Amino acid sequence: MIGRTLDEGPTFERVGSRQLAGLLIAVWVRNNIRGHAGDVDVAAIPCGFGRAIGNKGAVGLRMRVYGRTMCFVNCHFAAHLEAVSRRNADFDHVYRTMVFSRPFNLLNAAAGMLVSHLPFKLFVVQMYVHTALSNAVIWSLSYLVELAMGINSVEGIPELSEADMLVFLGDFNYRLDGISYDEARDFVSQRCFDWLRERDQLRSEMKAGNVFQGMREAIIRFPPTYKFERHQDGLAGYDSGEKKRIPAWCDRILYRDSRSASVSSCSLDCPVVSSVSQYEACMDVNDSDHKPVRCMFSIQIARVDESIRRQEFGEIIESNENIRCMIEELCKVPETIVSTNNIILQNQDTSILRIANKCGKDQALFQIFCEGQSTIKEDGQASNHCPRGSFGFPRWLEVIP
Repeated sequence: MIGRTLDEGPTFERVGSRQLAGLLIAVWVRNNIRGHAGDVDVAAIPCGFGRAIGNKGAVGLRMRVYGRTMCFVNCHFAAHLEAVSRRNADFDHVYRTMVFSRPFNLLNAAAGMLVSHLPFKLFVVQMYVHTALSNAVIWSLSYLVELAMGINSVEGIPELSEADMLVFLGDFNYRLDGISYDEARDFVSQRCFDWLRERDQLRSEMKAGNVFQGMREAIIRFPPTYKFERHQDGLAGYDSGEKKRIPAWCDRILYRDSRSASVSSCSLDCPVVSSVSQYEACMDVNDSDHKPVRCMFSIQIARVDESIRRQEFGEIIESNENIRCMIEELCKVPETIVSTNNIILQNQDTSILRIANKCGKDQALFQIFCEGQSTIKEDGQASNHCPRGSFGFPRWLEVIP
């Protein structure tokens, strides 16, 4: 249904999805920027009984957009009014243990000389993302530092913490404290959401630093999204059965970008800057006891101009004796071509490249990349679109290690 709505094929392409029981996350990318979105990876964390059952838990999707890492995590946490601590524990478990199949490597992240802010559009289930444009020129030697030192992810640090932008969405199940069913219904009918927000468990727990640390949420200006009678329209559809569950904002979207207290403008030090332009519930959807929530982000991404980076990199090496000696000491492997033959995908051929370090040094630097690649369409013509998989390689190629 989502694919039909987005005109999947001519306009959008689904780049990845992951399901765990009733949880699903999926990402579509507009075709005109498909070549700038890749390295898609997925993960799932059960939080049900014994941390093994998938009735509660999370599914995550990580990808690169214009060289910056974004993670989207769809969650379903513990239910019931009194289970605040269990919900907090569910988040902590997901945040600390979600691991994607390929390790996060800072050497693959973008860094360089000339930076511009470029647009993209991504549509995630119950969430819509687009960018705002501006331009900037930033100078940095971070690429040289990473190249010389071989910086990688620090062991023990959660992978989600390394994303340039992180979005949590889903049924977090936080309820309203200190209010009766009739009082909540009265405040909702009068649209007195400010008073209700003061009773929101998630707001209180975040303020106390107990959950979603470092993340934020746009101001809620829509009615509580739980619990509704199915197939009943309007605010009159709140639960009127025997249990009369108190209305609550169970369904939320929280996010974190690259901003810190000291840096707020988009740059290499702060590569992703976002703001919320729309945050609303889809109150006309009536086939569930929840109302889905959607959020539109305006995002600026600092993107490296690779041609300028290579040019400046060469000039720096030529003009700086210390840096040139440092690179030479890493003993870069000479250029080697493995094969220039046409590759037949169905054969799943394996090529072995042996690299021997005979320089007497402890480490040698090497890089593997594809050059001049193209995809042949059914009519025999080469396609201009070269989809990327993990670490910038085409999706039909896997390099180990």
